[in-house]
Amino acid sequence: MWVWGVWLLLFPHTFEISPSYAYMSYYAEEGTWGALLFLCGFIYILTFYHPNKWYRRIAGFPVLMLWCTIAGTIIIGATTSTGIVVYSLLAVFTMLDIVYEEV
Repeated sequence: MWVWGVWLLLFPHTFEISPSYAYMSYYAEEGTWGALLFLCGFIYILTFYHPNKWYRRIAGFPVLMLWCTIAGTIIIGATTSTGIVVYSLLAVFTMLDIVYEEV
């Protein structure tokens, strides 16, 4: 997640390359998406090393919302892409990580 955030921050015209991500640009620019993805991903990774699992669960909610939003924008964009499955599964795995103590 944080790697994709860095990519969007460094290359500002990424959404123009693929029609799958074109609808994401209606919500925000690449820099905004990049900052959100980087911050959420970095904080989420840091919580893996914290002994209190509640921090990880709390940090998982924004990550879950981002994966759902990205999957939703690809679905609304009406493009056939593997991104629909990939980002939906990432949302499911994040939800499982929030719900269960050890995944």
